[in-house]
Parts: sequence; structure tokens; C-alpha cells
Amino acid sequence: MDVSKITVRICRGIFVADASKRFLTLSDHAGERAELILYLGVLYHLIEDDVFTVYMATLFDTAARFVIIYSSNQNQRQPEQHVQRRKFDDWIARNRPNATLLKHIPNWISFDPKDPDDTSFADVYEV
Repeated sequence: MDVSKITVRICRGIFVADASKRFLTLSDHAGERAELILYLGVLYHLIEDDVFTVYMATLFDTAARFVIIYSSNQNQRQPEQHVQRRKFDDWIARNRPNATLLKHIPNWISFDPKDPDDTSFADVYEV
């Protein structure tokens, strides 16, 4: 599930022959659930608090078992207009107290401000 129709269209094209995968936009979500939800690099682009809250709730309501998040986990406004780092585990603790962080995998290409296009401030979190 993604907010981007273009991303969903691309994924559908890549996996057109694989009936075990479905790709939806957030607006197309009709309560479907999946065992695993991958959340790749979207959180820090949700700059409005209400959009972040709705997206997080949908993410956890959709996951039957696991959520994997690729994002930073700290509060920090970025100078870029469309980047807002958030400490998402605070949201999880308040809104999904039964969820547990199972694993944190630090990014092997740590962020380097001198090379922002080829490095990342995001890590992988399994909940």
C-alpha cells in the first residue's frame, strides 16, 4: 500500500505474473489485511500530523502479524520541504501498546551529509 498511484502502478507491473502479491493505494484500502506490511521510506515524507496518524493507524490495522518500517526513528525537521523525521515508536507505544519492536537493523550505508544522495538516515525496524 502506498500513497503514490505511480508507485503502485510500477509495482503491479513488476509483479504482474505473481498472484500472491497485491498493491493498493491508501485510498483504495477497504479493510484488507496481510501477514506482513512493508513500510519503505514513506514515514518521513508525511509532514502533516493528521496524515501521519491516519497512515500509521492504517498500517497497523492492516498488519495481521508483522510490520517492517524503513525510516528514521527520531524527531527532527529536515531543511527539505517534504521531510519530517518522526520518532514513530512513540506513536506505537501510545496507540498500539501490544506491538513490540522485534528487531532494529541499522543501515549499512549511514547518512553522510556530504553524500546525501547515496546514503540514508533510515534504518529497518521489525515490529
